[in-house]
Amino acid sequence: MTAAPDTSIKEIQDYMIGRDRRMVPVLDKGRLAGVVTRTDILRYMHNGEGLYDLARNAVPMKSKEVRGLMGKNLAPRIQQILHDLGRVGDSLDVPVFAVGGFVRDLLMNVPNLDMDVTVEGDGILFAETFAGQYGCRVKSHDKFGTAVIVFPDGFKIDVASTRLEYYVSPGALPTVERSSLKMDLYRRDFTINTLAIRLNEADFGVMLDFFGAQRDLQDRLIRVLHNLSFVEDPTVSFAPSVSSSVLILPLPSIRRTSSRTRSRWIFLKSWAVKGF
Repeated sequence: MTAAPDTSIKEIQDYMIGRDRRMVPVLDKGRLAGVVTRTDILRYMHNGEGLYDLARNAVPMKSKEVRGLMGKNLAPRIQQILHDLGRVGDSLDVPVFAVGGFVRDLLMNVPNLDMDVTVEGDGILFAETFAGQYGCRVKSHDKFGTAVIVFPDGFKIDVASTRLEYYVSPGALPTVERSSLKMDLYRRDFTINTLAIRLNEADFGVMLDFFGAQRDLQDRLIRVLHNLSFVEDPTVSFAPSVSSSVLILPLPSIRRTSSRTRSRWIFLKSWAVKGF
C-alpha cells in the first residue's frame, strides 16, 4: 500500500495493524514525499496531530558549487581525504557525500574535523574498501549499516548507508531500512544539519540543500526539521557550534520529552549571537 497526502488516517492505521506493516510510503503526485511509521500512528492516536509535514519537504532542492570554498577553508590533508573518498565511491559505483555539521561549519568558516560521510549504497563495504586501500582500520555496526574509518594517526571518519529509521516507541533504539539521501537527511534534528556535498569526482564540491538550510543559516535560525526529532530520539545532545537568536520548535515535542532534553532546549535558547 502507498498513501497520498489526503489518505485517511484510519485507512493507514487499519492497513498497518492488519498487515503488520512497519511503515507506509507517502506519494505526492507520484513522487516519494515521506513515510508514515508506527510511531506516527501512536502519536496521532494520543495527541491528534497531523502525520507528515509536507510543507517543509515542499522547499525546492537547491545545489551550489562549493569546491572553491573547500579549497579555501579546509586543510590540504582534509581535501585529499575527501577526494580519496570520492574515488573509492567511483570504484564501487556508489554516490558518496559529506554531510551534516561538517558541511554547515564549512559554510560558516568554523573548523570542524568531525567528518560524517553518507553512502547511497553499502556503507560498510565502502568503509572496508577505503580502509584496505589507504591503510586504515574499520569498526562496523551491521545492524545500523554504519562504520568508523580509523586512520593510523587516530583520525576518524564516520560512514553510514543512507537509511530511514523508525521507532516502535518513543526513546527506543531505531529499526533501520535503506532509503534515499533526502529521506536519510530528513532524520536529522535541525535544517542546518541537512546539507550534503557530493564527493564523487564528476560532481566533487556540489552542495545539495533539500530543506532550506542555507536560508536558515543566513537568517540565523535554528529550525527543527520535524516534530519527531526529540520525541523519537531524546538522547540527542547539542553542541554550541552554531549560535542563533531564534529557535523554531513545535512545543508539543518538548512536553513529551524528558526533563534532561528540555533543559538542553533552555541552554540552546540562551546562546548568544556570535557565529554569524
